[in-house]
Amino acid sequence: MRTDAPHEKPLRIINSVAPIRICDNGGWTDTWFAQHGKIFNIGVFPYAEVQLKVFASTSRDRTVTIVAENFGQSYSRHVGKAGWDHHPLLEAAIERMRLPRDLSFRATIFSEAPSGASTGTSAAVSVALIGALDRLASPSQHMTPLEVARTAHAVETEMLHLQCGIQDQLCSAFGGINYIDTAAGYGDGHSETLIGRVMRTRRDECYLATKVAYNVDKAAVIRSCEDSLRRLQTDHIDIFQFHGGRFTAGEIEHILHGGPMEGMLELKRRGLIRHIGFTVEEPWTALPLIASGQFETAQVCYNLIRQSAGYHLLDAAHDACMGVCCMRPLTSGIFQRQLETLAPQWLEKDDVNRVLMAFLLSDSRVHMIPVGMRWEREVRENIAFVESFVPTADMAAVPRMTQHVYETDDARHGMGTKK
Repeated sequence: MRTDAPHEKPLRIINSVAPIRICDNGGWTDTWFAQHGKIFNIGVFPYAEVQLKVFASTSRDRTVTIVAENFGQSYSRHVGKAGWDHHPLLEAAIERMRLPRDLSFRATIFSEAPSGASTGTSAAVSVALIGALDRLASPSQHMTPLEVARTAHAVETEMLHLQCGIQDQLCSAFGGINYIDTAAGYGDGHSETLIGRVMRTRRDECYLATKVAYNVDKAAVIRSCEDSLRRLQTDHIDIFQFHGGRFTAGEIEHILHGGPMEGMLELKRRGLIRHIGFTVEEPWTALPLIASGQFETAQVCYNLIRQSAGYHLLDAAHDACMGVCCMRPLTSGIFQRQLETLAPQWLEKDDVNRVLMAFLLSDSRVHMIPVGMRWEREVRENIAFVESFVPTADMAAVPRMTQHVYETDDARHGMGTKK
């Protein structure tokens, strides 16, 4: 059978990518040997990339063409053939998916991260390939990211009989936008209700964060969490945050010793929440919360036009090994509204949001930027930018004091140095 003649037009072209893993804490030991525990990993660009060109097939003797660009190899293989030829991982993944009998295809695979680089490249390749092949099924049969990860893991352990923890497959399968932040106070619970309609069937695909008032007692914190769980249609919240703005000394004392923190700790003991955090508009007022050692995450107002957190809170959170999420990453439209008068030509270039995101993506102390998006076009554009952006400097190291700016300027021009 002719898989794809030189000028034959494919029925479909499917492109799939999966991020590689650059950090892997607890993965191999926990998911293979102990088979329990917690994992932390980071999936990033560069990706493993797969392109499927799908063709009609009328032959019972189906073949597929595999192009392994990293190895400079292209070969055909009969579907259902016993044993493996050149690339067992690719061939086993194809066999595992049990493709429609009326289709054949050409699979081109490429990874900018070479094999053997200890970055989970094989997992990324198999996840990308399985994800692409899954698109050949009817929409009602499409796998969730968790199912893609488990299938890729089964290829290595059950079909190739290799020792393999599932952490790399999970990292690759769950790459993308997978952090959802809401609050009980958004629309008096309406935001949580809308998100709950999706969480009912897709809870395993994301990290879910919501918030609770801090000027209440222990019982109210617990009731608020239980109400949020009901609206979100889930049995646990990944990050439960005190919903703050500008904390006073009295409010700090109340949070830590007046009941709210006690409520948080009870919820954590019951398994209803995983991590305790806070949100803050005026960063310096939250420094005592960080110093208490009770918090694991901080969501702080930090962006190109509001940089005060860069002087103190971000460093304090880093030293405390806390996760940092930046609220108002695109300034909530404030900067853009100011530019309408000050520099409208900047808006015409349509790159203001990219600069704002680049600022935060270039700060090593920032871990998440929850960008609010209202339109599908914004989602596509932001994802495309984040996937292609590579920082050229660390904003954490850029001078913020006038004296330091002058000193670095002098150094650049060869001034102020002793001879």
